[in-house]
Amino acid sequence: MLFRKLLLLALVYISFSTKAETTVNVEPVNTLSSKSLLSSKADEPFTIIKVPTLYTLDGNKAFGEQQITFKLHSDAPSSVVVNGITVTKGQTVQFDKAVNSAGGLDIPIYPGVVGSSGAANYTITLSVKGATCPEGYILSGGMCYRTTTQPAIKVCPSGYLYSLNSGGCSKTYTVDATKNCPAGTTYSNGVCMGSSSSPASSSCPAGYTRSGSNCYKDTQIDATKNCPSGTTYSNGLCLGSSSSAASSSCPAGYTRSGSSCYKDIQIDASKSCPSGYNVSGNQCRKVEQTDFIYMSCKPSYEEAGPTSYCPNGSSFDPNSTNCTLTNNSGSQCALTKYEGGKYVCGSGETLIPSVYPTCQKKNGQTVPASYSCPAGTVDLGSGVWRCMSNTSYAADKYCPSGYTDGGVSCEKVQTTSITYSCLSQYSLSGSKCNKRESASLVYSCPAGGTLNGTSCVSSTSTAVTYSCPSQYSLSGSKCNKRESASLVYSCPDGGTLNGTSCVSSTSTAVTYSCPENYILSVDLCSKTEEVPSTNTCPAGWSLEGEECTKTESVAP
Repeated sequence: MLFRKLLLLALVYISFSTKAETTVNVEPVNTLSSKSLLSSKADEPFTIIKVPTLYTLDGNKAFGEQQITFKLHSDAPSSVVVNGITVTKGQTVQFDKAVNSAGGLDIPIYPGVVGSSGAANYTITLSVKGATCPEGYILSGGMCYRTTTQPAIKVCPSGYLYSLNSGGCSKTYTVDATKNCPAGTTYSNGVCMGSSSSPASSSCPAGYTRSGSNCYKDTQIDATKNCPSGTTYSNGLCLGSSSSAASSSCPAGYTRSGSSCYKDIQIDASKSCPSGYNVSGNQCRKVEQTDFIYMSCKPSYEEAGPTSYCPNGSSFDPNSTNCTLTNNSGSQCALTKYEGGKYVCGSGETLIPSVYPTCQKKNGQTVPASYSCPAGTVDLGSGVWRCMSNTSYAADKYCPSGYTDGGVSCEKVQTTSITYSCLSQYSLSGSKCNKRESASLVYSCPAGGTLNGTSCVSSTSTAVTYSCPSQYSLSGSKCNKRESASLVYSCPDGGTLNGTSCVSSTSTAVTYSCPENYILSVDLCSKTEEVPSTNTCPAGWSLEGEECTKTESVAP
């Protein structure tokens, strides 16, 4: 059988932390070209990658499973099988492998192809994981330890108490102090009591009046009122009653019909018209409006004497008596009037007519005459008819066929019948709404009678009689009684009543004394004995001086 030798060379990168890396060169692994892992009789692999002991960054040995990244270089002669995983040339795989007892790694490896030979280089990269302990534990020698400390338990003899202040055990004996009172007094409730006697004060109970050595109280109550059968008491009289039928009538405005009343109501019905129509009297009326049609104004002018008339829109030629006319259509015809004025002079001046009239003053000097137009005209400044005024007159107008003159516009009127309607509970009759209302009869009684439903009740009255309980005497409408009571005796503050005398008590402070070696405290005598305490610990704890300690260990 022919075996070819495959030499595997490794470069292992071991990362202790994310900030530092360590490179470890692993010894070459010589393996036969076999398609399976060769093992000894003890089932130990012949070909393994042995990684030496690994340590974490803080110096602890690697512990448990490590995550390994295995890369087979691309220049390897063939694939390999590492830890049971086939890895091809240039491939990278990851797997978990537990460290051995020394904290290193034993990774089985062999060729993936039978007959391959040569050197196969590979790289192993891993981050070393060390053992971790629970919170409060410290790793030491592969184990986690925690030491707990508590104060030792102080033990005192039976009947003794431990003192935090002295650290010892003490026992206090207590006895009552001896009470000492002055002669003539006795001990009572912490003081030495004595007494003296004097007459007590006397008075009557509240509400009573004193008379010598007696007390009395007069009581007055209302006497009991007694009325004959069938009557009741009211305002000093016993009242009775009799009944008769009441008179009946209808309310004002109602008509009687047997045992009921009625009133007929009539109101105007509501009027309504179709859309676009309005109520007008007793019919519905709809008015359509349109503008007037206006005729043209006069296209001519009239001349009367020295006055010319021209219609609105004409252009007057001041150098002639003609008007250039323009027709005007609208509701108004504008008329422009042109007329001549006259030249005038000032007071004391003489008018001299000419083409350009002048005024001669008294000193013979001449000045141009002023041109004056009639009131209501405007001087145009030149021309024969240089005085102008504007007037207007209404243009002739008419309405389209079917329309009539409505004053401000042309109107066409359409009429139709009104629709009448009534409120609920009313009935329509022509243009009126009718309703009948009912009412109950109104009952009344004559003077001295009281209405009760449909009857009148008349009252009767008799005198009331009075009576009193036993031990009371009647006086008018009142009952009187006199009650007697004994005097009430009392003592001033600090005195105690004894019959009709007051006993006053005196008190003095009591003094206390104690047996030898005892200390007085208020009314008690006490003596304290002290002995040392002993230390002890609970089961499983060790006593070390004044403390108890216990060490616990757990696997990491």
